[in-house]
Amino acid sequence: MREVSIGTREYDIDLEKLMTRRLLQCGEQPVLFYIDGEERRIILNTDSEREFTAWITATAQIMLRDLAHFEMARLINRLPLSLEQKKAVLPEAVREVRLLKIDKHVCELLRGYYDECSHINLEGFLRFRLQDVLDSWALSVDSAVEELLLKDEYMELMDTLKAYIDTAPPKMREISVILHPDGSCTLTDESDTRIDCESCSDESVISLLIGLAPEHVIVYDLTCGTATLLPEALKRIFADRVSFFS
Repeated sequence: MREVSIGTREYDIDLEKLMTRRLLQCGEQPVLFYIDGEERRIILNTDSEREFTAWITATAQIMLRDLAHFEMARLINRLPLSLEQKKAVLPEAVREVRLLKIDKHVCELLRGYYDECSHINLEGFLRFRLQDVLDSWALSVDSAVEELLLKDEYMELMDTLKAYIDTAPPKMREISVILHPDGSCTLTDESDTRIDCESCSDESVISLLIGLAPEHVIVYDLTCGTATLLPEALKRIFADRVSFFS
């Protein structure tokens, strides 16, 4: 009978629940028991190589998926950002991590470690054996922060454009903007004049609308939420003069 375990002194997580969920995803449900103490620990006793392999895969998933939230939150918390900015950065950084596949190399490292020891401390293994993973999470955080700051600058520009629109007299009554799933958009006015923007940037569409200076803008978003920043930018610029339908 082989006995192996994982535990943590740092992460406030329900290891038994996490491991059960991850093992079910692997098609296994070995008997676990929970040990109270300074280090929260769960243990697997098995004679099955298949169960042991599933345990290793599930442990890798716990570290590379579930603990990523904690580690990236720790990195973000150190940054000179507002609380609202930190809340916005974390899900974006986590989203990048979810796109990563489980690294077989991590499973190999776990198996090799279990050949020497029966217990793995999760935070210790991450920080001493998986520094490359921590580095990739830091890059994901940096990328999410950069995107957030660029978006904030973009929206500040939209606020400036709003100030201009608020003082400029309308040139026409109404324009409809249809956002298509392929990223293109179509503009029509009350006389059914049509402008197709197949490869226009958001900035080009915004510039066109500002030049036309409509009294009211109606946006039909057919992208199922996959549109770029254009809807948010139009809301910033035209405020109560824009209506959205999806």
